[in-house]
Amino acid sequence: MSIKFEDFLIKFNNLIDDNLTGTTDAAGNAGGTTLIDSALKKYDDGYFGDPGRDTVWWVYVESQLRSIKKSISATGTINVHKAFTAQIASSKAYALHRFNRDKKKVAINQALNQAYPSFYARVEDATTLDGTGASVNKYTVPVTFTEFPTEIWKIHIADTKYTRTQITDYETEEIGGARYFYANITEGDDILLIGKTYLSQLTTDTSTTELSDNQADVVVFWLPLFFTVTFQVL
Repeated sequence: MSIKFEDFLIKFNNLIDDNLTGTTDAAGNAGGTTLIDSALKKYDDGYFGDPGRDTVWWVYVESQLRSIKKSISATGTINVHKAFTAQIASSKAYALHRFNRDKKKVAINQALNQAYPSFYARVEDATTLDGTGASVNKYTVPVTFTEFPTEIWKIHIADTKYTRTQITDYETEEIGGARYFYANITEGDDILLIGKTYLSQLTTDTSTTELSDNQADVVVFWLPLFFTVTFQVL
């Protein structure tokens, strides 16, 4: 159960009506400052970039984000302020946005953090007890857990056979932000902790976070608030 950043972004773009995409049908200039798609001829000159307008449009192609300098209706050309790393060839998919894609990513990751604990990632930690902890029956909850484990299991190994038993009789303690629990676990047994942590952050187009498609739909509806704050701060 997971969703990729690029799929999450599509949901957000659809929500705020910022989802214009296309494919180049001719090569841009050798200097890498243009891309060309004849489908853009239907838009007026300067629609996607005009010094006289306050709105800045952005283009994302070949994993590169650039602000648009001007658009030329006669040829369907987009001219960018900063050159791409190479000439933009024909048959390259691109996206045009009114809002900065990178700021959308910041807002999405803020929303993912705020979604906890309604939505969370499952975290597991297995430790072999060495006798030191077992002597006092006090065990530390790893910092990867955002709260006490929801399940504690002991795993006994004998003659290559594994017996897993859930521990329900234990006490918890929190000192200075660190979490501990006390349980009677036989020295040499393994202990498995299962709990919750924050959803994974989305950093690249292919990175994923632990949400189903339907859960992502819910989080997307929270995004306009974080997106507005992002534009005010950045």
